[in-house]
Amino acid sequence: MECPYYKSQMKLGAIDVYDTLSWSPDGETRKGHTKHSIAKNGLLIAKYFLIQSASKEAFY
Repeated sequence: MECPYYKSQMKLGAIDVYDTLSWSPDGETRKGHTKHSIAKNGLLIAKYFLIQSASKEAFY
């Protein structure tokens, strides 16, 4: 898929949710021994506590 903003190729991935919102490239899983860890090439989107809702600005 082409990024409509940068006009470059976008990578397939998944958004993981467990005390963090993070994006992981396709085929990679979370690394580390804590629930706050993310994939090696992943991106942290937001951190939150389980008793609070998670929200992050998004543009389309």
